[in-house]
Amino acid sequence: MKKNDIFVNVIKGIDAVITEEKCNTKKDFVTVIGITKNSTIAFVYINEKNRYWELPGGAIESGETVLQAAKREFEEETGLFLKELLEVLAVDNFENKTGNIDSSVAVVVGIINDELEPVISDPEIEKCNFFDSIPDNSTFNVDYLRALITKSLSKYSVLQNSNMWNIAGKEYENTTFISEDDVHYGPLLPGESELKILPLLNGKRILELGCGAGHNLEALRKLGASNGVGIDFCVDQINLAKKRTDSRFSFVLGDFTDSELIEGLGKFDLIISVFAISFVPDINTLVENIAKVLKIGGSIVISTDHPSRKLNDSINSNNEQRLRYWNTLGEEKIPYIHYLHTKEDFIEAFDKFGLTVLKILEPKPLPLERVEDAPYYCDFYRNRYDELCKSPYTIIYIVTKKE
Repeated sequence: MKKNDIFVNVIKGIDAVITEEKCNTKKDFVTVIGITKNSTIAFVYINEKNRYWELPGGAIESGETVLQAAKREFEEETGLFLKELLEVLAVDNFENKTGNIDSSVAVVVGIINDELEPVISDPEIEKCNFFDSIPDNSTFNVDYLRALITKSLSKYSVLQNSNMWNIAGKEYENTTFISEDDVHYGPLLPGESELKILPLLNGKRILELGCGAGHNLEALRKLGASNGVGIDFCVDQINLAKKRTDSRFSFVLGDFTDSELIEGLGKFDLIISVFAISFVPDINTLVENIAKVLKIGGSIVISTDHPSRKLNDSINSNNEQRLRYWNTLGEEKIPYIHYLHTKEDFIEAFDKFGLTVLKILEPKPLPLERVEDAPYYCDFYRNRYDELCKSPYTIIYIVTKKE
């Protein structure tokens, strides 16, 4: 979606522009995207002529903040409560005949807090229901709603996932062994010393997407990489990475799906990502970005969650976007957004942007007697060893850019 797409006739006589960044100007209204634990979204059916299914929302009252208004409107219209609220986007509505601004809307995403059935007190609302796609009978233009929800969830996932890692990162570092001497590709798997995926790295420049604390970049340096860049959205992980390897490698705190950020880094011989793409909503945008900065003859290695995985906290197996929770040792559950992308998603994106798939691997864990020697090991995965052996947990795409 382009930044300035105009959605014509969202409602009669009114057009809309979705603004990708929050605007500091005063908002008139709020629209709320409430996510359930099954990753469906709450819609309400309006008891008015020519109005049907809509996202909850309404006017921001005098003295209210955007988040206060979002919480109140959602509760009034659904009887449900939200947590983890974040303002993610803005929408400017304008009259399509005059071009004058009609109103400005803040878009808020939050997680529905409990298992209660909707109890509606607002007389304008006939019913509330949960959908994993746009309702057939909606008040607003379907393309507009799809764009609004997709862009909002994308922005929310970056913010919420960054928050999760900034809370969970230290505990993760203390409970997980990750080698600095062998490139790892996933939990309990053999590393590069056995899988032999990578090209010769002597003198090569590396980009790692979701570099974490820099373990793989340090291992890649030991394999001969001359320099490189790591990107991650967790400040604590970036600070650890800076201490782990030397000054030939630089680190960027940010969102690696940001086109301007990626294109500003120069060209690379190898782009690698290990279990970070599950935080990316839009594979096409990601692949387009990295194809631009990959040198001719260069390689991309993406290791990520296998699309066949069954997530216990989601009953909607057809929905690639899932609400999950990171359980800390203190039993705090930190919500985050997780994405499973199909092989077809990846293959089509690689082909679309001029990349050639050389190989797809579905490696199994090391034998049980060797599992503690894996370059990525923790007790959490050791306790799930049988599950990880039974069905693929990891998939690895090995890709090149030919002339």
